[in-house]
Amino acid sequence: MGVNDRLPDFGSGGDAGLVGRMIDGILLGAQPLLVAFFLWRALDADPAPAALWCIIALAGTAILRRLLLWPASRRLYALAYGGGVRMRRAILAHLVGMPLGAFRAIGGGKVMQAVSEDILWLENHASHTRPEIVANAAVLAVCLVGAVVVWPVTGLSAIFGMAIGLALLSFARRRLAVGLERRARSLAEVSLVLQEQAEGVAVLRAFADGADADGVFARAVERLRDGAWRGVRKITPIAVLFRMVIDLSAALAIFLAVFTFGDASHADAARLAISALLVVCATVPARNFASLSAMLELARIGRANVRELLAVPLTPTGRDGSPEAFDVHYENVSFTHRGRTAPALEDITFKAAQGEMTVLIGANGSGKTTCMQLLMRFWEPDRGRILIGGRDIRDIDSRALSTIIAPVFQEALLFDDTIGDNIRVGRPSASDEEVEAAARAAAIHDVILGFERGYQTRVGALGARLSGGERQRMCIARAILKDAPIVILDEATSALDPENEEAIQRAIAALAAGRSLFVIAHDLASIVAADRIVLLDGGRIEASGSHEALLVSSPTYRRLWRRSAEMRRWKMAQS
Repeated sequence: MGVNDRLPDFGSGGDAGLVGRMIDGILLGAQPLLVAFFLWRALDADPAPAALWCIIALAGTAILRRLLLWPASRRLYALAYGGGVRMRRAILAHLVGMPLGAFRAIGGGKVMQAVSEDILWLENHASHTRPEIVANAAVLAVCLVGAVVVWPVTGLSAIFGMAIGLALLSFARRRLAVGLERRARSLAEVSLVLQEQAEGVAVLRAFADGADADGVFARAVERLRDGAWRGVRKITPIAVLFRMVIDLSAALAIFLAVFTFGDASHADAARLAISALLVVCATVPARNFASLSAMLELARIGRANVRELLAVPLTPTGRDGSPEAFDVHYENVSFTHRGRTAPALEDITFKAAQGEMTVLIGANGSGKTTCMQLLMRFWEPDRGRILIGGRDIRDIDSRALSTIIAPVFQEALLFDDTIGDNIRVGRPSASDEEVEAAARAAAIHDVILGFERGYQTRVGALGARLSGGERQRMCIARAILKDAPIVILDEATSALDPENEEAIQRAIAALAAGRSLFVIAHDLASIVAADRIVLLDGGRIEASGSHEALLVSSPTYRRLWRRSAEMRRWKMAQS
């Protein structure tokens, strides 16, 4: 499937709405023609009947425009915002299937811009810009054709001058694009900075005085202003020049008509006046093309950005269903992060039997989390393979793979939704009773009942209403609810107090029964019962075995164990 196949079409089904706007434009352009016609009739007859018929005709066109404009606009807006919803869903679905490395290379600012600013301009293009172009073109055509029919010199001169203006606008499109693209880049960069500053306001207050915090925000806003101003400086001269040409072409057309008037009759003078009126009326829709051109270019930039995002290749997925067994085997796995030369993992080989607890330990940066991310196919190994139940994970369908792994990350990620729905992410079809049971097992149920709305309480952006330990227990409840055969705990108990940690350890023990459990930990006292401990150092396996075996065979493990014991004694002394 190509990129264009994945890009929802905003305009599909909107032809009827565009036809309605075109007819509306014709009727709007016909109004000065009607006024001119009845004025012409009034020159040689009683003006009262002509004025009455003029009022009736204008009222009739206004009513007809109302009858056409409302359903046409309603259809166009419905299609536009429906297309926006489909496009945002398409982007989200694509992000979910995208390799984590590719997502990080794109950057959060560009993604934020795509789902907000870019799609907003695409919605505006379908609901406003394109219909306005059609309507203004219709008004312009009717007025200029009318001017040519009434007094050819005026009409043809105006057409020639306005054609020059439109040609200049077309030739200046590249300059316009450069200015607007610069504005778009500034928005993408600064929106991410502003989000970081907003989320880090507690750090700013803790480590900086008010003036410094204000300065951080002020500098970000200044960058946004400067980027927008550089874009405006590119755009404004084009718009001013275009409108000057349009206005000048109308004035010159009227001047040429008067200059060539000669000794024509009284009736010809009236025709000249009517043609001049129509040319002046034509300048209004013609001048609108300056702003419409800018909005058209913004929509083009938005579509290009969205298309670029959707063009990022997805993680290749296999066709096999879920395996029947869930032992995990790493075979000579090596991986290097994009942009780095040193490998994050090198020649990793070990096997975790189903129902066993496998613990990964090592210093920060030793490759523990990367090892688990490869299992979830956040990245693809450079060499080697990972097997689940004897099947290469690259041959397993991505959805099937996601259903058999329940991760609890070190960074507890919650969505701005209710507590119940955040837990239900683990299994959307779960009943309220099942959600509550998972929360009880994760020792978070009593905390939830402490909120006024209980499980219907919204947690705020990134779980801002909960503490770090509460967020982690929510994520553990999510994993318990998912009931997957493979569980990954990445420092899952790092933010828990001793009492809740004990409860969680009991819940994890129950969760691990019959499952392949992977634990990333620094507290060695909590992992002595592990079936296998894998000690990583610099992306390589230094030692592997049970706690007792490693105490005998690995000097590094003995040193870490002594350090862990000293740390526990220090904590007890502090208590």
